[in-house]
Amino acid sequence: MLAHSEVVDVESPTGYDHPFSTGWAGGQIALYEREGATGYVWETVWETPTDAEQFVSAYRDVLEANGGDRAGTDQFVVPDGGFEDAFRVTRENRTVRIVNAPTVEGLVEVHGG
Repeated sequence: MLAHSEVVDVESPTGYDHPFSTGWAGGQIALYEREGATGYVWETVWETPTDAEQFVSAYRDVLEANGGDRAGTDQFVVPDGGFEDAFRVTRENRTVRIVNAPTVEGLVEVHGG
């Protein structure tokens, strides 16, 4: 995702060796679908709060690189293209949560506010 959006220049042959992915300690994703619309909650855990913050920063860069505009403190809207949707990106200590929905209003439906 980071390399595809040209946010990072990946030098390793596997594409996984980069400071923005270093410190990843696991995660899970929950997918949702209603009336043909989809969304997800992606929660990742990092070894340190600094690792988590580096990933948040890089993910926000991905959204902006794909035309995303801020729609609030932690919210972005990508109006068109391969990343078209609304996103909320938050961090609490070592945990990063990314909520995705077709609209900003839908973010609350997918995962509270």
